[in-house]
Amino acid sequence: MVLSLVIVGLLFILVVILLIREKSFLFTIRVIGVYVWVSLTIMVIPYFIVFETSFYLFEAVLHTMRSMLLNNDSTIANYFANRDVPYALSYTVLLYIFYVLAPIFTLLFSISLFEKYLNKVIYWLFRSFKDSIVFSEYNHKTLYLGELLRDKYPHKLIVYLTDESSDIDYGLIKKMKALVFDGKVHTLKHSMRKNRSAYLLSDNELNNIKDGMAIVPKAKKKSFYHDMYLVYRGEAPKLMFKFIDVKDKLNVHWIEEERMVVEELLLKSPLYNALNNNTLNLMIVGLGNIGEELLKRVIYQSNVGLDTTVHITAIDLYATKVKQKILHGAPLAFESVDIEFLDLDVTSYSFDEALKKLKHIPTYIVIALTQQQMSIETAIFLRRFYAKIADDSTVKIHVAIDDTKTEDLLNNLKEADNSEELDPNNKVAERVLEFETFGIYKENYKRYIGEEIHNKVLCYLTNAIYNEYIKNDKDVETAIKDIKAMSKDKIAGMSNDLDIKKTRPFVIHLATKLNAIGYEMKFNKTLPEAGEIASTDKQLRDDIESNLKMLTALDGKLWQAFKKCEGYTPLDLEETAPNKYEIPITKEHARINLFDTQELAERVGKPKNFFIDRDQKSIRTIPDLIQLYNDKIKEFDKNAKYIVIAKKDK
Repeated sequence: MVLSLVIVGLLFILVVILLIREKSFLFTIRVIGVYVWVSLTIMVIPYFIVFETSFYLFEAVLHTMRSMLLNNDSTIANYFANRDVPYALSYTVLLYIFYVLAPIFTLLFSISLFEKYLNKVIYWLFRSFKDSIVFSEYNHKTLYLGELLRDKYPHKLIVYLTDESSDIDYGLIKKMKALVFDGKVHTLKHSMRKNRSAYLLSDNELNNIKDGMAIVPKAKKKSFYHDMYLVYRGEAPKLMFKFIDVKDKLNVHWIEEERMVVEELLLKSPLYNALNNNTLNLMIVGLGNIGEELLKRVIYQSNVGLDTTVHITAIDLYATKVKQKILHGAPLAFESVDIEFLDLDVTSYSFDEALKKLKHIPTYIVIALTQQQMSIETAIFLRRFYAKIADDSTVKIHVAIDDTKTEDLLNNLKEADNSEELDPNNKVAERVLEFETFGIYKENYKRYIGEEIHNKVLCYLTNAIYNEYIKNDKDVETAIKDIKAMSKDKIAGMSNDLDIKKTRPFVIHLATKLNAIGYEMKFNKTLPEAGEIASTDKQLRDDIESNLKMLTALDGKLWQAFKKCEGYTPLDLEETAPNKYEIPITKEHARINLFDTQELAERVGKPKNFFIDRDQKSIRTIPDLIQLYNDKIKEFDKNAKYIVIAKKDK
């Protein structure tokens, strides 16, 4: 009997250790349930030994159950209580405790076997009392985003919807305190006393569109969701939702993953830093979703100066097909650059030979192949290739990587090559070793949910300035004062169509235009002293005025390239009319042509200098935009960084 107590005690210690290591309600139920029954079996063994009865496990369980039901034929506890044996009272008390616990944990254990149904019950219980975040699918992207949102909103209810074939890491789900069950987003029912958000982030874009369209009828009937975040490519999905009138009930937010990745790269490594003798030599290897988006973005962002020459080499196994696809949607996309498309297999000898025949050594290389391993191998090859032939140029190689582990491996490889393979006196080789990674999903979604929202807030505020100062014709001081008084939601609400307005390219090229007049723009956690800010602001305003003509021309060049890459074509002067110089449905715009803007202004019923004045008013607001951003950014995100500008060293 003493031995039984010792064994039960040791098992108890083991159970405690297991429960400390794995903090899970369902795991606790299952472990304690097993512990109770194993302990009960061990403690009835002395009964069979005393009576010299043949011992079988099923017989022990049978007698234990009879005791639990207080059947007088085998009341084990009473038997030991009436005999002079060590620890009889403790033994009896413990047995009675197990008698009570056994049926309770048997029931709970049975319920825990139906975990996915239990999750639904928990969701139904809490849905009226907690804000909820629902993911339409369980995958590596939603997992990243779920972890980030759990850190940001610790009290919200997070739900993953999935099918039975999904390979789910329940350890991470439990860590996030998230629920998982089968179903579709539009089938969920809510009490609208709390905020609801649905993230439609399937790897199959069609599933996102189907789920999104299924939510809309619910939103029309009742405020089913407050916010819906939807991943998409191309313009068709956005056009489908644009004409659905549920704005006051359902806010639709668009997640353009390729744009997020490309913006990360071009903000982190601006193209103007790759200038060599006023020439940009770019190479893009891989024209998949990221490569195609990058190519269009590079074309209009490569306009870093009025006299800049741009050479682009685009390499892919199906490069010509990608070229035709882009031209189908944007026939004027390649007008402003010298671009060559090469159909090449990067693993073949023809790739080596084609590189040797290129007229220009690239100073900015981007590798975005579908397979990460091939991207890494291509990066290593290009680095070694240009180490042999590069002149005084610095060759920067950027590799698209979507996870931190692969990035770490690549960085380790770079360090190994630095220490072992290269001659330390070979300065050219050292220069071409500069390569960076981009495209990690977790980092991109950090930016998306607001940990680094510089570009997004700049878009909001630029659009607010446009509406208040230019469109509503206020003076700039009044416009800025009114914007400062606006709520965060009102400012964000003014920016529904940023990607098709001038605000988007204006913000993207803010750093480029500052660079053109000799300034460097950074995002810092702290601001300089007030006196230093005032001095820099005055100098910036003076430099803008003295370079206003150049900046206006550069702004027009940037904007025209942007519209062409978005698929716009010229609207002939003869087709314009009062208040009509853009036709969105046919994607025609009069200002893509190079004819006199004064003549255009007169034809559309505007003052003679309407367009040039509006452009210059926008450029003059750059210092105001920076001040406004630094003043308002904490309202959008308490962890966001400030814009700091400084005159570049000559």
